[in-house]
Amino acid sequence: MALDHVNIEIAKGEFVFVVGVSGAGKSTFIKMLFREELPTEGELFVNGHDVVHMDMTDVPYLRRGLGVIFQDYRLLSDKTVYENVAFAMRVIEAPRQMIQRRVNAVLDVVGLRDKYRDFPSQLSGGEQQRVAIARAIVNDPAILIADEPTGNLDPETSWDIMDIFKRINAAGTTIVMATHDKNIVDTMQRRVVAIEDGKIVRDEQRGGTDMKIRTAEYYVQEVLRSLRRNNWMTFAAVGTVAVSLFILGVFLILALNMNRAASMLESQVQISVYLKDDLSEDAEQNVGAKIKALQGIESVKYVGRDEAKGASPSVWASRSICSMRSATRTRCRTPMR
Repeated sequence: MALDHVNIEIAKGEFVFVVGVSGAGKSTFIKMLFREELPTEGELFVNGHDVVHMDMTDVPYLRRGLGVIFQDYRLLSDKTVYENVAFAMRVIEAPRQMIQRRVNAVLDVVGLRDKYRDFPSQLSGGEQQRVAIARAIVNDPAILIADEPTGNLDPETSWDIMDIFKRINAAGTTIVMATHDKNIVDTMQRRVVAIEDGKIVRDEQRGGTDMKIRTAEYYVQEVLRSLRRNNWMTFAAVGTVAVSLFILGVFLILALNMNRAASMLESQVQISVYLKDDLSEDAEQNVGAKIKALQGIESVKYVGRDEAKGASPSVWASRSICSMRSATRTRCRTPMR
């Protein structure tokens, strides 16, 4: 099954299960990672290599950083366990002492140190898969790719193999595994990528084989992965949001200050009353008391003719006297002499 509009990023050190029914596109996905198959369009980067556009002479360098494990083991039947594992290092012309040291080390990891002289035909299915794992990790790959590694094994042996994978992943190796084993996927609770008809229909950080209610953590991770995949769009979106928030903030500040200024003006309206020169002192006090009794009046100040005339020259010039009660209401009367 060909893949269609697949967009995915796998971070260093992740353990990812690729699940789906037979023919969904899992094997195609796996084979593209080590360039056994190529996409007809799009981009594919694996361990820093541009898989789509690389020269054929660069393919071996890509594969040196990868460890690949197949369901059918693909062991050399005429070579011993030790020789099968060492073969992966001899291909890259590693020194003999390094080969011996590394092969013995990985055989310890998979628990086959005591069977290093045996041939594949003398081993069980689980033991042959352990040899395949040892061969895949002997060159200390950054990424370990496994295509149905437990497909031909019984449940108990499958869990022994998965324990090995967990130890390898804990040491920092990225693992991408295609599998049908529902029990393993559900129990391990690692990232799950589900493929259906060549499309990724689900990608969950701690998922299982069944569709589950997606948590807030899932959506946060999805957003982060989307941001990493679309850097330019991310910068544009973040910039747009930042500018919008800035403009909104300025508008709110201006509106708040205008409202506050209007409130202050409304609370500080000045009432001017012009009295006759021959008005008695008691009458003046009586007028002042009445003004002060009005709601919102804080104080009453008496000024002389010259000061009043200097404060409001336009009023005196038009010979119109106005008593201001508010910014929207004005009451005028004939001037008093």
